Amino acid sequence: MLGFVILKLNDAGTVFAARSYPNVRFSEADYSGEKERLRGADSGRDANAYNVIWLREPRGEVPAGKYLVDDTGHIKYLEDPGINGKLDTRDNGEKVKSKFSAPKPVLMSFIIEGIMTQRLPWGLVLIGVFVSVVLELCGMSSLAFAVGVYLPLSTSTPIMMGGIVRYIADRTASRKLSGAEAESGPGVLFASGLIAGASVIGTILAFLQLSEPTRNFLNSINVGGSIPGFATSNLVSLALFCVLGAVLWAVATERWLAPKQA
Repeated sequence: MLGFVILKLNDAGTVFAARSYPNVRFSEADYSGEKERLRGADSGRDANAYNVIWLREPRGEVPAGKYLVDDTGHIKYLEDPGINGKLDTRDNGEKVKSKFSAPKPVLMSFIIEGIMTQRLPWGLVLIGVFVSVVLELCGMSSLAFAVGVYLPLSTSTPIMMGGIVRYIADRTASRKLSGAEAESGPGVLFASGLIAGASVIGTILAFLQLSEPTRNFLNSINVGGSIPGFATSNLVSLALFCVLGAVLWAVATERWLAPKQA
């Protein structure tokens, strides 16, 4: 079930971008597996089935990636995946709203590919090992430090802000909670609900991107499209983020939605 969901999420954000390299031609020996068709939002553009080419390294003027090739051996489309893909605009100008990043799998893929191709930069790996040893000797968690290093700032910054809210809430709470109570307190439960809710809503929105009628419906109720500058304003995002942090603090300190005492 999980694999099916991941595949559908990937299809929702996959972009098939037309590419032409007249000077590059592939043979049947280069093809990988069965023919494939365009999927997701681009499926209505072209109903033909194409051969699949995986380029682990650039070949001539063609960058590395997955390509769909016609029967003459020429590239027709670049397939940019929804997970860890780079293209956020389709050929018709439509913005892709369901691109997903997965830093940890990318990191593991770099390590595995480096080992398999014998191109892993062992010097950098050993530097990381020694840094971890120093951190552990200093009484710091090397795992937490490493996670903060490889996660992008867009992900690690909200995590840091959540930690700051937790720190403030613990010191301004109306009553002190024990260790066990703190780990299952209202703030933790509220934050867990935020995580679960974001995951569920994100999954639903990604599935709604698979068909054109549902995409049109989402565009019709898009607040950012009806209010100029609303969705792209950093000030609006900052204000909403501060409101969310204040609500989390109020719940964690039992100033709002306090649990009823037995």
